[in-house]
Order: sequence, then C-alpha cells, then structure tokens
Amino acid sequence: MSLKKEIKDYAYAIGIDIIGFTNAAPLLEVQEILFERQKKGLVSAFESDDLEMRTNPLKLFPQAKSIIVIGVSYYFDEIPKNENGMLAGKIARYARVKDYHKVLKEKMSKIMEFIKNKLSYMPQHRFLVDTSPLVERAIARRAGIGWLGQNAAIINKVYGTYIVLGEIITDLELQPDPPDMNECYKCKKCLEVCPAGALSAPYTVNPKRCLSYWTQAKDDIPREIRPLLANRIVGCDTCQEICPHNKDIEKAKETNFTKFEDLRTPDLLGILKMSNKKFKELFGQTAASWCGKRVLQRNALVALGNSGNREMVDEIIPYLSDERPQIRLHAAWALGQLGGEKAFEALKNSLQKEADYKVRKEIEDSLKNYPAYHKNLPGKQN
Repeated sequence: MSLKKEIKDYAYAIGIDIIGFTNAAPLLEVQEILFERQKKGLVSAFESDDLEMRTNPLKLFPQAKSIIVIGVSYYFDEIPKNENGMLAGKIARYARVKDYHKVLKEKMSKIMEFIKNKLSYMPQHRFLVDTSPLVERAIARRAGIGWLGQNAAIINKVYGTYIVLGEIITDLELQPDPPDMNECYKCKKCLEVCPAGALSAPYTVNPKRCLSYWTQAKDDIPREIRPLLANRIVGCDTCQEICPHNKDIEKAKETNFTKFEDLRTPDLLGILKMSNKKFKELFGQTAASWCGKRVLQRNALVALGNSGNREMVDEIIPYLSDERPQIRLHAAWALGQLGGEKAFEALKNSLQKEADYKVRKEIEDSLKNYPAYHKNLPGKQN
C-alpha cells in the first residue's frame, strides 16, 4: 500500500471527512483573477495585497513539494428555531461549534505524527488554517476537495458548502489528485438572496457589501449596512441556506466538533452586557473569539436597533457614555432607529458632552430621525 493511501485511510479513521493532495505549483490562473479584483477594489482588509504570496506556495514555504488538503463538515442542524424574535441574535453555523482552527490543527498534527512513524523521521511541514495569504479554496479545488460555487464557496458532493479547510504544506513528494471538475448548478439563487448584494456577479464577492465580513471587521459598520444586518452577530449563512447543493447533505460527525447550544439563538442583551469572563465562557472556544468582545457588543447594538423593540431604549442609553467611541457611535444609531422621546432626550444630552467627532456626527445623524430636530441643537456648530 502506498504512503498516500495509508494517509487517506488514517485521515478518515480520525474523523476527517475529505482529503486530497496537490503539488506546490503556483496558482497562475488565480493570480490574474486577484489582480482584477484589486483593480476593482474588491479586496477585503483580511486579504494580503501581495499577489505572489497569495498564489505561490513556494513563497510561503520554499521547500514545498506537496500540499495535503483536509476538509471537515460542520453541518449539524437546520436553521435554529427562534422563539424570542429580534431580541435573539443569529450566529452562523461555523461559529456555534468548537473553533475549527483548533480542530483542524489537531487533526493535521495527528497526520504528521502518523507520517513520522511510517518514515521514521518528521518531514518538513507547515500547517495552514484560514490565516495564511494563500488562496486556500483554489488549492482545495486543485486537490479534488470540491468545486467552486457562484457564492465563491467550495462545494463538496457529499457535504455541500458546510466544510472548513486546512492545508499541510510539506517537502514530501506525493502523487497529486485530479482537480474536481464538477460545476455549480448556476441557478443564481445565492446571488438573488444575498441580503446586501455582495454577490454582484457569479464567483465574485464584494467584501464591502458582505454581511459576514462586517460582523467581523474592526471598523465602524457603514450606516447603509446596519439595517441589512438584522440580528446577525457573527457571520451570514444566507447564501448557503439557499444553495441546492446543500440539500440532503451528510451531517458532521459528532466527534469532531463540540456544539454550543447557548449560541443557537443567543440573547442580544446578554451579549451587549457580557463581562470579559462571560465573553470567554460564551465565545472563548469558538472561531468567533478572535473578533473580540467589543466587535460582538457593537453587533448586538446594531441588532437591538433593528429589533423595533422600544423597550430596549433604557438598556442602550448607558452605552452613550461607554469609554469606547465605537460602542457610543453604534449605541447612538440604535437609539435613533428605535425612536421615542426618551431616546431623543438621551441623544440630545449626549451631544452636549461628546468630544469624538465621529460619534458627534452619528448622534446628529440619529437626531435627524426626530421631528424635534433643528439647526440649533446644543453643541451644533453653525
């Protein structure tokens, strides 16, 4: 039996759902696509501007000869039943389970130990899970893991789009698998259902319109995006939920991921008020932990502003005095959305003492939602 076959058999035995092999040759066809995206301003803050680093594995790992790609499903359940309306948040499936970065690295470590025992030495290698410059979906396609959907996700014939990917770059020379030549149905359902129009064209994602991106970005969320976020706290599964390739797919193995039931329909006020300790309890073991508490609290304020529940005004007003400008800014927006005399008075009083220019501007814009707004508001410069 070849080493490659033994690696595959071992991978399946430890709970890896999909495994494929490819070489370390540059992704020349992808480089051109990325260049065009750069010219159109379609590169997110999470992506490297260095196209050579993004498309040439040898730039990242000069000894590279092969790349082992693994895929693990995280599809456990249907859309969570929400009994609390808009006072419950929505968290994408990948962030409701144990952090996939840790799960995949544990499995890749086991693979390398297995190889070491077979060869009596440890080959040079490097693990990649979502954090390197390389375009991992292009590598996954070349390794036969799946094909590219019009929503730019990798689609596997057994597990659909609900898979997370990891790569082992190694100096071992292993026979490549053929690329997956299947194609998306091209039904365009994902393009049509995208809430903010991020899928402006097939296979093209505009990060500036992607709700999943904005739930994780550190910057202030643009005003025009906030209403579209609805009650999303982390990620957005909309294009996956509509995808016909995700119909009747196999569910994830229970042994791979711990599921966190508290994150199925989390309490928005609980997220807004959470302490550092509570943040670690709720999100510390998930992939959402890297976002940090402030970003998730910011998202909770937006979701509360979108809830239409004016009873939340009393809960939000204290955040106009928060020491973090971004929290004050999004609290002001939420109050402007919810409306009412109490919110109006709180915003008006806050404007008199607010020193941050961006927050002041947000308060002024929020006050414009009220009939009582006029040019001579306290602190307004004529």
